[in-house]
Amino acid sequence: MARWNCLMIAVADLDRSASRLLAKASQLAQRVGASLHVVHIFSHPHLPSGKRRAERIGAVVEPLQAQLDRLVQRLRRSGVPVTASVVWDYPAGEALVRQVLEHRPDMLIIQAAPRNRVERWLLTNTDWELIRECPCPLWISRSASLPARPTVMAAVDPSHAHAKSARLDKEIVSAAGDFADALQGRLGICYVYPLPFTAVPVPGTPVVVPLTAQEERELRSKAEGAVERLLGARQVMRKDRTLVPGEPGQLLPAIAKRWRANVFVMGAVSRSGLKRAFIGNTAERILDTLDCDVLVVKPRSFKTRVRSAP
Repeated sequence: MARWNCLMIAVADLDRSASRLLAKASQLAQRVGASLHVVHIFSHPHLPSGKRRAERIGAVVEPLQAQLDRLVQRLRRSGVPVTASVVWDYPAGEALVRQVLEHRPDMLIIQAAPRNRVERWLLTNTDWELIRECPCPLWISRSASLPARPTVMAAVDPSHAHAKSARLDKEIVSAAGDFADALQGRLGICYVYPLPFTAVPVPGTPVVVPLTAQEERELRSKAEGAVERLLGARQVMRKDRTLVPGEPGQLLPAIAKRWRANVFVMGAVSRSGLKRAFIGNTAERILDTLDCDVLVVKPRSFKTRVRSAP
């Protein structure tokens, strides 16, 4: 998989809780032939000052670096090329984006924190910051490991009803397809298309009349054509395409669960004129309810608003 040669793993805590993510990343790196760069951010808002500033920072960072080196030692023994670094920077989300800008990995991998066995996975403020501002594909890991042949589900919107561009849909399909091919997995395409209604004005309260069966068939045919054009030369069998009318925020998590998806690939959008990029309300609702791993991709034209200098 030529497009993902270097993977960056963000380790939040330097203890056993990081071992599962590192082991999973190592397995992925071995299967796609990638190198790993493991980074831990020591996020503190107040840097030491004075002439001995570098020494004081080093006094904090050096023991943390030793801990991180011990954590990644097993990865090095597996034969995967690994580098590791501890960085003092603040806030953590922007700090990780700066590491991405400096090292230019093909993917950033983070671990979503579980609340408990009953509740859903927790996305922290740092996670949301990365979802909105990370310039490279962002992998949010929730499972302990990847199966030998994972099911990869790509959520597309060729109607562009949710502010996604045609170029972004192509990026989603390309990323999902490359990943499924590299791991000999199953690629699925999911398109939840909008079902319009005809409003009939009535004095007092408006009456909404649903489409006729013929209109629904025509709408589905139009959706199928849009997906066909989006896929182009990429072969995806009909049984691996799910096209349903409705609201994506409500239907996509259930479809992912029914598919037993291991990786859910979705796109993040940004709009000019805003102070920061955003992923959209629909996508945020989906992320909040998915139980599988998530890969978030952005258009190639995306530019983060995070400054390269701390």
